[in-house]
Amino acid sequence: MDFGDDSPANSSNPSVFSLQLPTNVIPSFSTGSGSLFYSSSALNNASVLLKAGGNNGWSPLGQNPVGQYVGFQSNTLQTFYACDVKPLTGSTLQLFTLEYSLDGTAFTAIGDYSLSNSTIDSTVTFYFKAVYAKFIRLVVKQGTPNIRLEFYYSST
Repeated sequence: MDFGDDSPANSSNPSVFSLQLPTNVIPSFSTGSGSLFYSSSALNNASVLLKAGGNNGWSPLGQNPVGQYVGFQSNTLQTFYACDVKPLTGSTLQLFTLEYSLDGTAFTAIGDYSLSNSTIDSTVTFYFKAVYAKFIRLVVKQGTPNIRLEFYYSST
């Protein structure tokens, strides 16, 4: 695979290359092409949608949120590229893992991510190596979330 890292623009650091995302990236929840799933939730009619108003997003029930998850189940297999996370008032989410699955049973980790430098009500985008999946989820590793989120996939 050629990453184009031998061009004159990158001659000083051949390990740096540009990531070309498809132009047809689609937000999953906003399109209605699937549904929300979670381990437990204190949603209380709150929304996970980034553009929703108020300060209530997804929060897991119980005292220990580690291992709790929230995700998107697509109606069909999709190629996912990114995830937006927006911490809301009261969120202390620091670390999380993104995982994907073809069947909703066996999940594979995409990677671990940090929100330690983010601010409340600011959306942070996490790009990752494209994964082909029907299920994609965010799993809490540290902190207690009160978040909104969006997963992005390609329409082709």
